[in-house]
Amino acid sequence: MANDIVHIIVEVVLFLGAVMWAGSLISLIYYDRKCNVEVDASLVDVRISLEGREYYDKLGNLVSKKAYYPSYRYKYGHQWYTGESKLQLGFWTTHKPREYKIGEKKKIYISASDPTMCIHSRFRTSKKMIALGVGYFAGMCFCLLVFVFFLFFFPNII
Repeated sequence: MANDIVHIIVEVVLFLGAVMWAGSLISLIYYDRKCNVEVDASLVDVRISLEGREYYDKLGNLVSKKAYYPSYRYKYGHQWYTGESKLQLGFWTTHKPREYKIGEKKKIYISASDPTMCIHSRFRTSKKMIALGVGYFAGMCFCLLVFVFFLFFFPNII
């Protein structure tokens, strides 16, 4: 009975990990392909999301990691648009927050079919997309190796 529960938990964790990695990679590829028109934009706002990323550091201080979703104002064609980045710019701890200056000029990429859909220019560089893809592939392989490890060394669990 206990082995069945462990078996189910291991399979669910491995499956969810694989789905999360695949979903993130698909999202990056989708926005990389969709947002392919480069425009100059001004940073008008930054939405900060905690997204439940809190932990205690070595000194016992509560540290909150934040995700930054910048909003930009830009001109495409003969019309002005304001759009929030569909991909977060990253996480920084509360001890070292990233400085965003409202009004700062940035290059962003937008979708020609939906000009309000935009991403920061750093997500359009092919080297970074390749690095992210390799990272996600390595994560998927790790999940598979953990599964195979349990399959061969603990066959009564899986």
